[in-house]
Amino acid sequence: EKSKIITGKSIRAGDIIVGLHSGGLQTNGYSLARKVIFDHSQMSWKDKLPGTSQTFGDALLAVHKSFLKPVSALMANKVTITGMAHITGGGFQDNIPRVLPNVVNAEIDRASWEVPTICKFIQNQGHVDRDEMYRVFNMGIGYVLIVPKRDLVRTEKILRANRQPYSIIGVTRKGTGVVTYKN
Repeated sequence: EKSKIITGKSIRAGDIIVGLHSGGLQTNGYSLARKVIFDHSQMSWKDKLPGTSQTFGDALLAVHKSFLKPVSALMANKVTITGMAHITGGGFQDNIPRVLPNVVNAEIDRASWEVPTICKFIQNQGHVDRDEMYRVFNMGIGYVLIVPKRDLVRTEKILRANRQPYSIIGVTRKGTGVVTYKN
């Protein structure tokens, strides 16, 4: 129903940004990933991703997980979601501002979750600038929810009950509708 559409216009400074962990690269940055892994680093899809038991092929073909179940559970339990964004092409910089009113910024704490090994490999082996990585890839966060602080405990409880890995990745602050980074 039109009255239930989450547009982001109710986002206020002080709301909490919850990042739902992705299963892999999802739909982001495969051209850059292939160039770094196969062309620059001369790896094969059968080679092991250093520090893991996973092959590059498995890492690149990781299933794009659906966030429908945990988000629906939050909505069914009347958690107030003031904004949400799927972190796809354009990463954090392009996707989160689509839901931000022009009076708040999304301050993302890049130290608040573990970046997947595949992303670290691409960044290090390809000598890719950190900000560019966050613009191209989801960096392990596939979906972002913005909730009022008062709903955070309930949000976490429901996400845990739905076995959805997540991290508290930031907060909204007075601003101009952009993403900023802490750390």
